[in-house]
Amino acid sequence: MAGILCTATYAHDIEKGAVVWVRMMAVHPNYQGCGIGTKLLMQTLQYGAKHGLKRAFLHADTQNAAAIKIYRKAGFEPRINEKQIDMIRSDKQMSIIKTHDVTLYGSTGDYDIILRPLDDGHLLLLYKWGADPEVVYWSDTGNVIDFDEESTRNIFRSVSQNGLCFIAEVNGQPIGNFWIQKMNIPEVSALYPGLDVRRIEAEIGEKDYWGRGIGTAIIRMLIEYTFCGENADILHCFAADYNLRSQKLLLKHGFVLCGEDEVEDSLRAKKEYHYRLTCEDFIQRRRVIVSPDKIFELPITQIQPSQLYISEGKLNLVRDWFDPTDKTNFDPIPIKLFNGLYLMTDGHTRVAAATLAGWDSVPVTWDDDPLDMLAYALDVCWCNDDGIKNAADLAGRIVSHKDYVTLWHKRCHYMEIPPSYAAIVARFGGIDGRHNVIILTDNTMQKTAELIQKESVIFAKNVDIINLDETSDFDKIYSLEPNDLLILHIGIDSWTGKYKKMAYAFEKPQKVIAKYICLCPTITAEALLEGLNTPWEVTEKVIEQYSNLPTDKPICIKANAGTDISLKVFEPWKIPFNTHEPGANAYLPPAEISYSVEPGTANGVIVVDVIVGELRVQADLINSFGIVDKPVSLLIQNGDIVDITGGEMAQQLKTELWKLPECCRKIVELGIGLSRMTPSGIIGIDESIAGTCHFGFGNGSGNNAPIHLDVVVNDFTVM
Repeated sequence: MAGILCTATYAHDIEKGAVVWVRMMAVHPNYQGCGIGTKLLMQTLQYGAKHGLKRAFLHADTQNAAAIKIYRKAGFEPRINEKQIDMIRSDKQMSIIKTHDVTLYGSTGDYDIILRPLDDGHLLLLYKWGADPEVVYWSDTGNVIDFDEESTRNIFRSVSQNGLCFIAEVNGQPIGNFWIQKMNIPEVSALYPGLDVRRIEAEIGEKDYWGRGIGTAIIRMLIEYTFCGENADILHCFAADYNLRSQKLLLKHGFVLCGEDEVEDSLRAKKEYHYRLTCEDFIQRRRVIVSPDKIFELPITQIQPSQLYISEGKLNLVRDWFDPTDKTNFDPIPIKLFNGLYLMTDGHTRVAAATLAGWDSVPVTWDDDPLDMLAYALDVCWCNDDGIKNAADLAGRIVSHKDYVTLWHKRCHYMEIPPSYAAIVARFGGIDGRHNVIILTDNTMQKTAELIQKESVIFAKNVDIINLDETSDFDKIYSLEPNDLLILHIGIDSWTGKYKKMAYAFEKPQKVIAKYICLCPTITAEALLEGLNTPWEVTEKVIEQYSNLPTDKPICIKANAGTDISLKVFEPWKIPFNTHEPGANAYLPPAEISYSVEPGTANGVIVVDVIVGELRVQADLINSFGIVDKPVSLLIQNGDIVDITGGEMAQQLKTELWKLPECCRKIVELGIGLSRMTPSGIIGIDESIAGTCHFGFGNGSGNNAPIHLDVVVNDFTVM
């Protein structure tokens, strides 16, 4: 146990309000100074506020300076008696921060974002961020380098009385605070008589999250809630002259520069710029412009929704421009063909407005954007479960915007898409029901091809299988159109043997104009399912972290098992893994970011703790090796393996490599895996696992050798 706090409540029948009494608090000596006392006290006060208590009370020994400091930090004020200090916290509300019940959900694609109500339990974070001069530099234009704890309490006590204050969580980690506040500057309010004017303030306190698009996504979330949930008329925001990032962010979201002020007594700003976004401008930015030749009409009852609720706030904004007498002014509904249905991918609020106006049909247009159709398939299941059979049913599903966020945004945020082989077609392939798919396979991969076909049929017009072991007629692949898809799924023996001429990994077969996806020829059905359904943020995080390694100086790779090697790399290449453009080609599951190694630059040791790959001379298998039972250490000098030590596998590897020409022992590649899969002992799988890197020896980087051998290392870092 690290600490304990005992409390009681009393005075429930007193006009001033009930009191939470902190009777005793103790922290184990081993944990003192770690903030535990403050956290215990804050949780107690939160409990009191939640249950309607208005005041807090405790005793403190006059000699206990450490405890008094904690109590002051929590907002208690002293009243001194002879031998003790009675400390009272009796704000109009017992909480320092006036909280609310609005939670917002969003994403950057790479990061999940939740904006939760800010409360006193977050004060320690606010103190931390306010005390960081670098954070304050970008979030405040005033005349202080940092904020002490009392100033921080006063700021948030004041702001929260007339605003919504949020703590931002990214992938579960608190990273900053954001506000939507009623305008508190009379001179600005006077510019907009009779209108509801708000301002947004932002602070990302965790600097590791700067520059990742998180602030942009959060501001977008707050803007939407301001106009749809708070029904405000105008957002009026501010940015210092030196803060170009804030200026660009506001302009990106449609704000216009509307004024500037000279700043006096500031340590860093000479001017403060004013930016404005009106509700009317916000509405116009959301409207859709489509060429008339791409628009056609469909009956509303023939359109399948992919959403359960309609926001009343959004509906009011649509009504601002919607003209029931003029369909030419209606923004067409984007649709895809899914399981024989016209599936709307957006525009549900517009359809609800049209239904309520008595329309029987609406203008639509094909949605050619790449979308994760597995998510939309789950949306359709939800609609079916709730009895929403067509778009006309949405007119009876209108809720307040606040409830819409809770009922719909939250549900989507926590959506769990079941793993599916259909990800090849529906997620990576960019296919819908207008397009054909052909799977080229062999006897080895026939069963997996049938699983892909079975799960993909609802996402495509046709999904056909051609088994190369059963027919030599595969001319149909040449009749596929650029938006159709050809999938190659053959085993490694076919790949290196009788169908070698068809085996294209990173290029399309000749004369094929369709999209083309090659599946790893050594993949198992289990690994394929795992890799295809790797969370998007896992793959994107690896790409963000490793796609731009320095090429002008050596880098160092270290790993927990003992790898410690420096080398220079060049020619970075991310193996493409989606075919979202007509005629594109890809390799699945997402495989790797690859770098060539500059000859002669590698020095150090590689300790292989996952797998030693197959050793093949040309197509002939010499040794399959596999998962290591004891780490295999490769000593590298000037780019060459000069020694191999370890267990029995290490000795076998050394024996076989030393039979081959010296060029087979040169390091030529550094690769970093992109997919979440279980190690299998198959190099084509294991070298693609996220969290691993692999080193290639032999053929590559201008080195002509009869082998290419890969070895895989786990838990690595690049420095």
